[in-house]
Amino acid sequence: MQALVYLEMHHCPNLVDVQGLPWSLEYLDLGDCPKLIDIPSLRKLHSLKSLILCNCTSLTQLQDLDSLIPLERVNLSCCTMLQNVPNVNHNGALEACYLSGSYISMPIDSDWLKVRFKLEIKLHCFCKSAYFGT
Repeated sequence: MQALVYLEMHHCPNLVDVQGLPWSLEYLDLGDCPKLIDIPSLRKLHSLKSLILCNCTSLTQLQDLDSLIPLERVNLSCCTMLQNVPNVNHNGALEACYLSGSYISMPIDSDWLKVRFKLEIKLHCFCKSAYFGT
């Protein structure tokens, strides 16, 4: 039996929570799910490379994001209820991080620039704060 690697539940207006996500996922798209409140621990998703949660306007917390070592893309754009998100820049694989239209505070330091030759970070003007330090 093959393991599930791609799960797209994009634009599910009545989705409130997700339980028992398969550990084999590499791509998870739960974008545009305005009633989604919580995602149980992401820690078991050892292979996850892309996490899309844009426009999940009721999402209040995101646990264990910092444990996703192979994560390459994160989209938390317009997740207006999320306040703080675990730092994801430590993993060495991150290529894109989208935070536009959210109020997420995330420290961004010189290590972000060491991660990849080309790292795309989109913050735009709606972010509550961004700190660029050394």
